[in-house]
Amino acid sequence: MDQHTITILVGDEESTITVSAGESLHHGIVENSDTVIDAPCGGKGKCGKCKVIVESGAVSDVTDQERKLLSDHELERGVRLACLTYPRGDVEVRSHDPNSPIIVLENISAPEEVYDILRRAVRKARKDQGLTFQEEM
Repeated sequence: MDQHTITILVGDEESTITVSAGESLHHGIVENSDTVIDAPCGGKGKCGKCKVIVESGAVSDVTDQERKLLSDHELERGVRLACLTYPRGDVEVRSHDPNSPIIVLENISAPEEVYDILRRAVRKARKDQGLTFQEEM
């Protein structure tokens, strides 16, 4: 199966993952990295919270659901819903705003016990299908 490289940009930080073809950006990111994307609906395209900006690369066409949940201005800026967007090659994505719901845990500088707590919270959030660790804490 084809693989795609996803580069995740959060502020000045950058991380890169490899995902399988056919995975949404949301699924690929949360399953293959220590990154949490706010998605209270569990990545089902209902809440409109998992916004990312596609900086470069080919992705699936904008869906009707995205047109309902995103403004024309957002769509013009390249904002997409991570749960409804599928990479068609290597892609670079960025949080849609500076107060990002995207959190990259590997960049946290903290004592190992705190890091372990955060990692467990992320795993639980993934299991609960989209709750962010912020809501768990």
